[in-house]
Amino acid sequence: MLVGCVQKGEEINFVPGTLYRVTTTEGEGLAKFERMPDDQWHGVYYLNDGRLEAEARDVSLKSDGELTLTDITGNSIPIINYSRYEEPEFTDYPETWNYRDSVYAVSIKEDVVFGSAKGYWISYPDTGGTLLEIYKAKQPELDRGMIGLDLTTDIYIPDDNMVASRPLLVLIHQGAFFNGDKRDIGFPEMARYFAGRGYVVASVNYRLGFELKKLLTKPVDKAGIRAVQDVDAAIRYITHHRDTFAVDSSRVFVAGASAGGITALNVAFMRDKDIPSGAKEEGPISSISPEYQVSYTIRAVGNMWGAVNDLSILNNNDTTSIISFHSTTDPVVPYGDGHPFEKLKILNLVLFPNMYGSERISNYLGPVRTTLKSYADSSALERHSLHVERERDENGNYILSPRFYEMESALCDYFSGVMLPNPVVPAHTDRSQVFQVMSPDIESVYWQVQGGVILKQSGCRAEVLLFSDVSFHSITVCGKYKSGLTYRHSWTL
Repeated sequence: MLVGCVQKGEEINFVPGTLYRVTTTEGEGLAKFERMPDDQWHGVYYLNDGRLEAEARDVSLKSDGELTLTDITGNSIPIINYSRYEEPEFTDYPETWNYRDSVYAVSIKEDVVFGSAKGYWISYPDTGGTLLEIYKAKQPELDRGMIGLDLTTDIYIPDDNMVASRPLLVLIHQGAFFNGDKRDIGFPEMARYFAGRGYVVASVNYRLGFELKKLLTKPVDKAGIRAVQDVDAAIRYITHHRDTFAVDSSRVFVAGASAGGITALNVAFMRDKDIPSGAKEEGPISSISPEYQVSYTIRAVGNMWGAVNDLSILNNNDTTSIISFHSTTDPVVPYGDGHPFEKLKILNLVLFPNMYGSERISNYLGPVRTTLKSYADSSALERHSLHVERERDENGNYILSPRFYEMESALCDYFSGVMLPNPVVPAHTDRSQVFQVMSPDIESVYWQVQGGVILKQSGCRAEVLLFSDVSFHSITVCGKYKSGLTYRHSWTL
């Protein structure tokens, strides 16, 4: 920075067209000059008198024993000192829309293999049959026994090269741990919805199937643990391949419906010590694809009519929050507590453990960490699958219900609120030179002015001076939150 204190007899050594901070007998200001062909120096002088916009005064610069400015009235204004004005560093960050608006095109990597394990099958698309009907259809594969299976996921990626670190959302389909597929109705739609808003989304196929004839060996408990293992492996695989997917392992979200909701809750809260005794032989949670040794943090769970076997597992994690959606009269997964599939009567007591649904989960953790959206009417399919209509289309296919889109939007708002609980609040009082942003979650702040200068900046505060002879004035502030999200705000004055 060029700094000068004016000395008697000082020559004029200003760089033409360069903006200088000047201190005159009138006070602080800014000025810039051009050298004319007759060796005269003329320019413009802006006195900072405390107002946001400074009057532009045409002046000439002379050195008659000392440097002085002379305005058009002939008034002589001595210069005390000066320094070249240096624009502060500015890094231009885009607004990330808080991951609430659809702004990105989406590409899909289908059937990405994230591991392999012994199981019965990993996909049996939902045909609408009852559990017993599906069981009968799959009996030959159960009789065959477990075989080696490739575990796969579809990964939906936002086409955005500006963001180096994205949140990861894992979607887990329903199907009573017996049927279902990552492309069943609702899951591709939700995956595209969130990827279009900046998430990397993985819709996972996990191992399915259990043998009813082996009830004493707790087959459903084992199937549930296999699902947890597989989803955990998918998350570790994706976060391990950071260079490919650009995901942030500290911003992981899981969401699932029914058995998928149960799995999502268990992935977030269950630990090896909590594996039911009848399923211990399946091994630890991280036993699938152990080569991907990556830790991750689940910020929130989207629990769509899921439940937990044991409320105490919720004590394992005091940072993950839950948003739940559940019918109060759900006959499949209890809204409060009880055994799933109440229509199976006595069989459900033997086949399934007692479970604690969304109401009990919400009451256990309290309103700070949970949000519960309850549905009391029975317009949805069997009052259980709230995302599809009871009636099908002319081809016999399921139809997404209006509630699907409500839940999608509620999940989006909830997840973005978890990532950014304290959004930036820009502040400016009319005609004041002070502009600021306020949030405890800010990591960095950058300011830029068009049609003026930044006089001073300190943290989240900037003092600005605008020039009256410029037709367009704007102030831009942008930066990053501690969460990795970016923000941007502009004032046009």
